[in-house]
Amino acid sequence: MQNRPEFVFFNTGIDSSVCKSIFDFVNDNIEITEAKCSSNTVDKDIRNCLVGYIPRSHWINGVLDYYIRAANNDVFNFDIKNWYDDLNFLFYDGKGSGYKWHSDIGVPTNDVGIRKLSIVLSLSSKEDYEGGEFQILLDGRKEMETLKFDMGDCIIFPSTAIHRVRPLKSGERTVISGWYGGPEFR
Repeated sequence: MQNRPEFVFFNTGIDSSVCKSIFDFVNDNIEITEAKCSSNTVDKDIRNCLVGYIPRSHWINGVLDYYIRAANNDVFNFDIKNWYDDLNFLFYDGKGSGYKWHSDIGVPTNDVGIRKLSIVLSLSSKEDYEGGEFQILLDGRKEMETLKFDMGDCIIFPSTAIHRVRPLKSGERTVISGWYGGPEFR
């Protein structure tokens, strides 16, 4: 059995001008709705945020594709193919918004296969919100890692990992998330 890191965390260098470009695109082109849970229902006790879907033709897909493939080649070595689904633009607004403990693996297979790697890119500065920390349970251990994302911070981790977004105390937290898929794990 190989020992692999549970996640890769780094700053991409994406700055406020790039984030503004993404926000402008979303504001002009994307419908934002209440985020649904894996049961395909809105349940704000589990997932309390807004979501919009960024089409695969948008340039941010190529940027995140580069990061996820580089992390996979350097760290995870999973058999991956392509994006499992459209990227999610997630907006957490105000006290109580967040997402309880979950993994990203429990969804049906599609033409790409199953979700294997998850990615989250922060579009918010850590001064924009209080609370809202990202927590991930480390594989095979009872400890967790707690991260407060700053603008441009990115995390890539196996979609099987249990993680959450702690409830916001105040402010706004905006991220892009997505999943890279491939054939079933062997």
